[in-house]
Amino acid sequence: MQRDRRGDLRHLLRRLFYLGCAAGLALLAAMHSTRVAREGRELVALKEELRNLEAENRRLEAEVLELQSLARIEREATGRLGMVRPPQVAPVPAAGAFTRGGHPGRVGAVLADAAPRPYTVSVPLPPPPGGGDGGGRPAQAGAAPGGGIWRGPAGALRDLGHWLTRRFAGR
Repeated sequence: MQRDRRGDLRHLLRRLFYLGCAAGLALLAAMHSTRVAREGRELVALKEELRNLEAENRRLEAEVLELQSLARIEREATGRLGMVRPPQVAPVPAAGAFTRGGHPGRVGAVLADAAPRPYTVSVPLPPPPGGGDGGGRPAQAGAAPGGGIWRGPAGALRDLGHWLTRRFAGR
């Protein structure tokens, strides 16, 4: 009888073990399906957010193109800023310039080799009063008289002012 009880008890424990394993597997499957469902909902939400962001991106790109358009800039300049458009000036060929037809004074495009060429005038500037580089600093060793180093537009204008003042002060 003792053996029957032990056998029954083992049989019962074995069944409980199998039942526990089955319950554990069912719990794991339920947890997995819950997680899959939750991540599926997150995926759908992220795809919807992506569509919304892509639509907003397209709208913003169109707005950038609109803001960069010359017509809008002109509207802003004339409307909000009160600017006026400069008058349109018709190009006039230079006197005696040869045109496409080969006749001077005729309306047409000026030939490239007969086009007026720009020229520049170089005016030597005297050194600023007191020597140095014109900015209150002493001249650098080996620098040309008058500073000889680039001082930028402000220095060039200052030097021009000094030169004009000395040049025309006696008149």
